[in-house]
Amino acid sequence: MRIAILVALAGVVAAAATLDFHRDVPWTVVLFVPVAVVVGVRCVPARRLGLAPRVAAEVVSAVAVGLLFSIQPNAAVGVLLYVSAVYAGGEFPIRASLPLALLTGGSVTTTALLTGPADFNALWIGGSVMVTVWAGIAGRTRRERTRALEQLVEQTRLTAESEARSGALAERARIARDLHDVLAHTLSGAGMQLELADALLEAGRPDDARAAVQRARDAIADGVTEARGAVHALREDTVDLPTTLAALADGPEESVETEPVELTDPQVRAVLRVAQEAFTNARRYAPGAPVRARLVRIPDGAELTVVNGPGRPADGVRGSGMGLIGMRERAAEIGGTLQAGPNDDGGWTVRLSVPPPTVPTKEL
Repeated sequence: MRIAILVALAGVVAAAATLDFHRDVPWTVVLFVPVAVVVGVRCVPARRLGLAPRVAAEVVSAVAVGLLFSIQPNAAVGVLLYVSAVYAGGEFPIRASLPLALLTGGSVTTTALLTGPADFNALWIGGSVMVTVWAGIAGRTRRERTRALEQLVEQTRLTAESEARSGALAERARIARDLHDVLAHTLSGAGMQLELADALLEAGRPDDARAAVQRARDAIADGVTEARGAVHALREDTVDLPTTLAALADGPEESVETEPVELTDPQVRAVLRVAQEAFTNARRYAPGAPVRARLVRIPDGAELTVVNGPGRPADGVRGSGMGLIGMRERAAEIGGTLQAGPNDDGGWTVRLSVPPPTVPTKEL
């Protein structure tokens, strides 16, 4: 409403220059002064004045400008008359702006009919002033709609940034789990083999120490290979699960069977990481023992089973338990369950149950 205020200020200056203050003394001066003061009050920021004082000032101005125009018709005062109605519609709620417009137009019409000037149509002037308020109301509505849209855009931007941060944190957590799955057992196993080699050297058993160092070297080499595979999988948007699972079985006693199943991308990653962890554990804790993996469809979703053994446990290899915790976390993330423990044949079984997907899926 800055334009309305500027026009009103120009109207006050023009009215001061064109009104005949010697006519209808003292009413011309008495009515002009509050009109000019209220126009000045409009220049004060709204946050410094409450709604009630501002509306009260406009009530005084509405009556004064209507009476002034009726007793002394003047183009500049006419501008103030219409601008006051537009300003009221644009600055105040409808419950206040409509009564102000009615008061302004009514004061013009009533005073003109009582004083009986013959040079303008009182009813037309008063009615047009009342209608003019809708121009201000339309402007106010447009500004409020624009402000609401700007707030919505800002809120959408903030929400998108928050979701992006959450997504980044979730991705970092996923990458951390992937790195643990690949490297934790490799490094811990190599470390224990090197500690064993040191102990064997102190005991005067160099050949056994050399064998422990070789096992540590082989574990590190396997870890490097697995790390490269994990990095490759992280860079891919989708994973060919049957092919990736089949690639896990690289030993003469290792096998993988898969049936067509419907899984989401998070479920695919969970199945793959659990299978990788199960194969890694089987090779570490029971080297040379058979390992059999099956991914099948069940009525309640899909099920991955990895069975290893029976076989001779590896010497000097102890687990930290972090791998099993990581597998359980992955199962929980997709709403599934994981069971791991010894079986009746003296081996070890890992069973991951995956629930039916609730989002668009792909068949694997």
